[in-house]
Amino acid sequence: MKKILLIILILGIAFNAYGSVRNIQDNYEVTYNIIDSNGNHITGETVTVKIKKSSNGYWYDFDDNTFKNSGWTTKSTNLNEDETEGFYYYLFNPPASETSAEEYVFVVDNASATYGDHQSDIVCYQNIGTSILTTSSAVGSVTGSVGSITGVTFPTNFSVLSISASTGLVDITQTGADKVWDAVLTDHLDSGSTGKKLNEMPTPYDVGN
Repeated sequence: MKKILLIILILGIAFNAYGSVRNIQDNYEVTYNIIDSNGNHITGETVTVKIKKSSNGYWYDFDDNTFKNSGWTTKSTNLNEDETEGFYYYLFNPPASETSAEEYVFVVDNASATYGDHQSDIVCYQNIGTSILTTSSAVGSVTGSVGSITGVTFPTNFSVLSISASTGLVDITQTGADKVWDAVLTDHLDSGSTGKKLNEMPTPYDVGN
């Protein structure tokens, strides 16, 4: 009879006791199952959880959401029960103070005389860091003639295409549209260019004669 009871207890208690990796500030849900010999969910059990930070051994205080080495107000809390799906659970929402990679130990305890059990689950939180690209200063200004770029900060290994200071086609001492419309037409007579087409167009006098 004792052997049968022992088998029922072993089969009747299941905890997701495996490690997992989370990103900092991700929530983690601890789930715990209590079933009878027929695989049916056992309702009404009081199951508690404690959370320990592995790096320093501090325990979580559920009263003020901080990890402490002493002076806890609420060192454990009850798991919620989902009777519809048949399991007990607790959702851990890391406090904002937790910003570094850490390993947490979730200790679940059921003090029931029939289904008493004590298990733990280890969860590793990794530090996801900051943005993959950082800049030391804002992009500066582009000043002076073409080819003179000052005050610009580029990331390492970023190639910058140099621009010739003189194109030979426009007067670079002028600015804006003047560079195009005030240019001498004889400087733009390359085959197939717009300047060549304009130069070849008849004048009003030629059309009339």
